[in-house]
Amino acid sequence: MSELEALMTLHGAIDDAVVQDPSKAEIVGRYYGPYQDGGAVGWFGEFRQWTADLTGVPANDVLPTGAAALEGAIGELASLSPSPYMQARRMLAVAVAARVLDSSMLDDVVNLAPALGPGIGVNNLDLLSLLRNDSHFFTASQWVSMTELALVDHLVSALFVLHNPMFPCAGNLVTVKLPGSNVEVATLTTDFCPSLTFDQAVRVLDPAGWPACNPLWCELTKTRTSAAGNPIYHEQVSLDCVRKPHTWTADCDLEFVKFEAPDVRIISYDLADPPQPGDPIQVDSGSLEVREVGGRVCVHTTKRIRFNYPFTGTSLAMVACALGYGPVAAALVFCCAGVDANGPDLVQRPVITQKKKPRARHNPGAPDPTDVARTAVEAVKRCIDECADAYQRSSTKAQQGGYKADDLVSDMASMWARMMRDASAASDLGVTMTRVLTDQRFRPPPFTPGPVHPEAAEESR
Repeated sequence: MSELEALMTLHGAIDDAVVQDPSKAEIVGRYYGPYQDGGAVGWFGEFRQWTADLTGVPANDVLPTGAAALEGAIGELASLSPSPYMQARRMLAVAVAARVLDSSMLDDVVNLAPALGPGIGVNNLDLLSLLRNDSHFFTASQWVSMTELALVDHLVSALFVLHNPMFPCAGNLVTVKLPGSNVEVATLTTDFCPSLTFDQAVRVLDPAGWPACNPLWCELTKTRTSAAGNPIYHEQVSLDCVRKPHTWTADCDLEFVKFEAPDVRIISYDLADPPQPGDPIQVDSGSLEVREVGGRVCVHTTKRIRFNYPFTGTSLAMVACALGYGPVAAALVFCCAGVDANGPDLVQRPVITQKKKPRARHNPGAPDPTDVARTAVEAVKRCIDECADAYQRSSTKAQQGGYKADDLVSDMASMWARMMRDASAASDLGVTMTRVLTDQRFRPPPFTPGPVHPEAAEESR
């Protein structure tokens, strides 16, 4: 059993508990958004059946469930030291499992402690206690404050906090148009500002380095060049790269497109060829943007994924979360930047042990907030006026299924051209707003199932 399979088994135990007692969906939904309103209940059974269909292995033998399987999964996790990325995912799953698993699955909640990492040390037991404490971790929105408290209590490392600037599971469903039909896809968007230089952060834009940063990837190898001259990579993902024929595994070919400007780098990707009915991945597209504004480096990523199995309701979004697509962007950025346990000591964001209400102070040199607000309103109005036609064209193209990676890059380039046309005002406003946003933290967006505008058009804003 691999680390990913063991973690998936823990997710399966949580889902089984909700299937047996639907009232627990409210508890799980506080942390795993797709469960809100009972939307994703039963997703694990669907995922097991799909894996059985892909591998030819009987469904009962694919990712076994029950107390014995859970015990084996905890034992496997206890023997493996997790990366910061995997540690966050373990902490979330353990926090939820501790709230919904009963004695039929687990003799004692304390037995979950080893799943946090090797051994059953005092720190693991104390960390489990913190994860179960509703005062500190009642909902997903408390992830950042909870991890900072864990750092103060020496339950996690500063490196862990640095690598996990956001909640490790966020996403929703949007409707996009494929040739011949409208389909729902799982969509994940992340925004964070790592303590990295621009040159460090842009290393993430080389997809050849991604497999070394995430156990989900078995392969991401350049195989050919598209007619447009863009590189095409063969992607293979699996729960266990050693036992690929016997566990969940999926392949596709992705075309990558790059855009470069002095203070911004973007790489977008999409399926290189139209998906066929039998292909396991029907939609796989997204983008990574690294930008430097006011001396601060920030990263914006998008991801859309859809598989060919007919998952019901919001189960698709939960599958994407359980497979680890949610927090993977931050993991890639820090890994590709060479920031690991043996890496350079970066500037850490301060940990606040006691929050005090700041006193209002008058700064004669500070810009008038009213002027800043007026400038922002004027900029937004100008953007709306100038971008309305461009948005309409992009939206129409997306509705017709013709929006591709090249179109995204073209739209982004146009957007940056408009911004740079009035560089002085944009810079002044950006620096001012950056000061305001410096200490703010990004929160996972609420889960809102149901059709919205196509994500492709949304990305072209």
